[in-house]
This record gives sequence, C-alpha cells and structure tokens, in this order.
Amino acid sequence: MGWTQILSNTKFKEIGVIILLAAFALFLGGYGENTWYLPIINKLNNPNLYPNDLISTFLSGNGNNTSFFYVIVAFITRYIDIAMFSFIGYIITLIFFCLGVFYLARTIFKNSNIAYLAVILLLIPKMGLTGGHTFSAEFVYRDISIDLILFAVIFFLKSRYIFSFLLLGLAFDFHILTALPVLGFFLFDLIFRYWKLDTSHRKQMIISLFVFALVITPMIFFYSGSSSSLFSGSFFSRADPQWLSIMQERASHLLSPRTWTDQISAYAPLLILTIISGIYLVLKKEHLANLKVHKTFLNLFYVFLIYVVIEVIFTEIIPWEPLMVLRILTINSITNIIGIIYISYFLFDIYSNSQNEKMIPKYLNYLLIAGLFASLFLYDFKIAWALIPMALASLAPPNKRPISYILYLVSIGLLIYLADNKQSYGTVIFGFCWFIALIAIDYIKQRKILTLLSRAALIGLTIVMFMVLLFGTLIFSSHLSSGHSLTDSLMERVNIPYITPTTQYKDVQLWAKTHTNISDIFLVPPEAYPGDELIHIGGGFRSYSERPIYGEWGRDGDFGYFNHGLAYEWYSRMNELDIYTSEDLWKYTLLDEKKIKELQKKYDIDYAVFVKPKQLNFPVAYENELFIVYKIM
Repeated sequence: MGWTQILSNTKFKEIGVIILLAAFALFLGGYGENTWYLPIINKLNNPNLYPNDLISTFLSGNGNNTSFFYVIVAFITRYIDIAMFSFIGYIITLIFFCLGVFYLARTIFKNSNIAYLAVILLLIPKMGLTGGHTFSAEFVYRDISIDLILFAVIFFLKSRYIFSFLLLGLAFDFHILTALPVLGFFLFDLIFRYWKLDTSHRKQMIISLFVFALVITPMIFFYSGSSSSLFSGSFFSRADPQWLSIMQERASHLLSPRTWTDQISAYAPLLILTIISGIYLVLKKEHLANLKVHKTFLNLFYVFLIYVVIEVIFTEIIPWEPLMVLRILTINSITNIIGIIYISYFLFDIYSNSQNEKMIPKYLNYLLIAGLFASLFLYDFKIAWALIPMALASLAPPNKRPISYILYLVSIGLLIYLADNKQSYGTVIFGFCWFIALIAIDYIKQRKILTLLSRAALIGLTIVMFMVLLFGTLIFSSHLSSGHSLTDSLMERVNIPYITPTTQYKDVQLWAKTHTNISDIFLVPPEAYPGDELIHIGGGFRSYSERPIYGEWGRDGDFGYFNHGLAYEWYSRMNELDIYTSEDLWKYTLLDEKKIKELQKKYDIDYAVFVKPKQLNFPVAYENELFIVYKIM
C-alpha cells in the first residue's frame, strides 16, 4: 500500500480531527526556538563566526556532518527567516507525529477509536530511558526521524519492505542515533521470519536492503569525507576512564544504567502496563485476528531486552565508547509510542466489555479506565504505579472476583500513600472527573431516549469534559519538555515568531551581535540555577549573539560526548568556575573581579554577563531588567 492509498483510506474528517489534536498538543506542550543547533547553522552560513570559541572546531566538524538536517536548514534559511522556518517545521513534524501514531494504531488494531485514544494519550510527551521523549517542544532532527520511523513501521507491518527501508534510510540521514536501533529491530524480525517468507517477499527484502544502503550512502560519504568522528577513543579498547567520569557527571542518563534511577521509576509503569495489555490481548485471544503484527512487536520486545543487556554490559561491566555514543536504547522512544497504543487498546476494550457488566464490576472498570487515562495523559508515574494492581485485576477470570476486589483495595491504599503532592492530588481529582463522566455517559445511554434533550446532554457533557481536559491539564500537569509549566502564559509557552516578546536574555545576545566585534569572547552563566527568573538563561548565548563564549554547562557538555579533548577542556573550564556538578551552577554568581581578571588573562575574555544584582568594578557595557554586561578591562 502506497502513500496515496493510506491517505485515501482515511476520511478527511479523521485527518481534520488529528490536525486539531496536534494543535492541542502545541498548546499543551508549547514551542521554543531550538538554540542548540543555531550556532551550527550560523557557522555553516558564515564560517568566520565563533573564532577562539571552546567548541569552534566541533561546530566546523562533526557538529554538522552527522545529519543532513543542518545542511538543509542552513541552505533554506539563507532565503527564509530561521525563526519562522523552525516554527512551521515544528508544526509539520507535530502533525505528522500525530498522523503516524494514528495510522500505526489503526494498522495494529483496525479501530479508529483506539487510534484516537493513543494520539490523545501522547499529546503530552512521554519520557523513557536515556532521557528521550516521544516528541520535543522544539524543531529538531530527532523528531523528523521519529516521524519517518513511524511510517516506516507501518509499511513494515504491511510487508511493504521497500517503502519501509526507504523511509528508515531517510530517518538515518536525519538522525543516525534514532534510526540505527530501529534498523536492528527490522533486521532481527526479518531474520527471525526469513525462512517463513515466500520467494517474492525474500526478493523484496533483499531489494529493500539495497534501497536502504543507497539512501544512506550520501550521508556515509558526507561523514567519512570529514576529519571528525562520532567518538574519539580507540574503537576496540575500553572507554577512557577520565572521559567516562566526566560524561557520567554531565549526561549520566545517556551512559550508565546505574544512574537511571529517576528514569526507571518514571518509565517502568508504562512498560509494566504495556506487558499487562499484551497479556490481556492474548487472554482475550484477540491477537489471533492480527497475529503477524503482534508477533512482530513481540520481537521488538525481545530486541529491546537484548539492547538493555548489551547496554548494561558495555557501559557498566566493559565500558565501550562506540556503543555508549550510539545509545541503542534511543529505540525507547518508539517502544513508548507502541506501548501507549497497546494500553489504548486495553482501556478501550475494557470500556466496551463493561457495557454488559453489573453495576459494581462496571464502575470498578470505569475507575480503572479514568485513573489510567489521567495518570498516562498527564504522565504522573506515581499514580500510574498505584493503579497497576487495578490493571492486574482485569486479568483475573470472572470466577475470581474476590482477587480483583483485593487488588483494587491495594491500589486505593497505594493511591493514599503515593499521592503526596499537588500534582498527584490533581491527577487523582482529574481522574475522578473522568470517572464521573463515564458514569454520566452510561446513565444517558441506559435511558435509550433519543430525544433532543438527551442529545443536548451528551453534547453538553462532551464540552464539559473537554474543559476538564484543558483546565485540568493547565492546573495539574508538571513541567513539560518545553521547560514551561502549563500555567505559564500562552506567549511564554508557544514562541510564535514576530509575536512572542523577546526574552531578556535574547535581548542581551542581540545587543552583543550589533555592538561588539565578531571575535569578542563572552563569559556567560553556564546554565540555569536556583533563583533565576528565566528558565535556562545560560543556554545558547552563541545562538543570537553569534559571538564566541567561555563555555556553557549543558550544550558544551553534550558536544564533549563526542570528543575527548573537548570534554577535558570543557570540564577544566567549568572547574575554574568552581563548578564540578550541576548542583554547583549557582557558584557562577560568586565570581569576583580577581577571578574574572585571571580568566581574562588566560582566555582573552572581553565581556562578562551576570544576572542582576551583581556589582563589579568594571565598566557597564549594557544592562536590561534582568541582566548586566560588564566590559572586562
């Protein structure tokens, strides 16, 4: 089935609903300019920028040759404003993400209602291992790659391997680290089923691999033609202990399973609920209706377990840099999406089968559905943990009702114990609102009165529950991937070009761009720290100033991930600021004239930026409401 056939099988109304849901996701999650890649784009369009910068070599090297994204964006933004291009690009990728989830869910379960539910549950990004999200709140190459992978999986499930590997190859060109683990999954599944394939499918598989190789060949030549590398250590030796120690401090969630405590506690409920949903599917024998598809995802689960074992061995027992850099568990973003799809089936099927249940079992099912919807939508993993016993109760046969009731009591006890903050209280209230709504819908349906009044009641209830969905999320959700709370203003969360006011920190950068020399070096806050009035004020000073800087904690630490020398130099510079861990970032505010003069002599620093109030005996070059810039003399 080709692209046109997929689109023709979807009603225009359905596409319109998905676009509206994507707009809702934009409203919920917000959008911010991606200051991470702007210096790379700036450097491509003007090679003279960032002289003597800490990461100048990286910006000219493997910062822009591991993805065609940078080259494409750099070319386009010579003619189109980058802020507007990024905003439009983000909207397009978000729409295709929602469409991809919808099509994938419908391909698996042949049910549009399940597909809609899956999209809704993914409107707020879900975090997994290695800190990855299902989608971002910025225009990034990783999200383009995920969109392509979603459609590649759809074609793969339909045995259209040529289209599948074509799209996977394009995803590879945009983000190697996202596409490579998925390639491993595809190959594992094909090898596992190779002898069961007929001759035509075997030929198609061979051709598809050739197509994949053809599509990624330009990227391989583009990459191999440079002097840079994804990793700078010896390929066959253990990772350098000093580099490993530095990177575990800076980006531990990308390297070492022992530091995944926070990620595991947030991710495990989703994994457990996915497994429960799969068991439920098998017990209902509904997997037989689309057995090949479900076996494929069972193979994906095996691949994921293999990846986890490999990751543990080669990051903990025998640290091996190439595997650390490749980060094969980035496939977790795709497994999260598929997990949500299976959980959506689980919730929808329980609701459908509850219609013929007696009142108490029915309302207990409604309680489970409402609770899981609230916790997964808002992604309150603590409440999701508490509801796992309820979900297990759904696996019990009808003649084991007492066991189900005991499990429900366990969940209620866990809810009382784990709901210990505003967000958890809010999730419980949010879920209770949906529970009442399900009861109200059931009451109206049971009356079977097709009158204008009953229809008006259903419409009114729909509007009320949409408002609950909206304002409940605004009130109860924690910070999302955009770094803003939903209680922030719309303009703060959705950075609309030419409309959203310029931030105070961006104002300083624009001043630097127009009032300083291209070679002037700035000492800037290394990252956000407690007490700052802006979020991530220290991130991306290069982006709009187009000036070299002494160094930043977050972004420069990421670049050190691919280069030992840069990692050592970056960490040494942070140490000179008395910063050794992320908890020390506030110490930047303690810098005095003596220390700044020492840094000036060593690194030729011309200006220093601080959050007000900061009194130093240097001339003030510029200031606004939140920041002050000193000229270092």
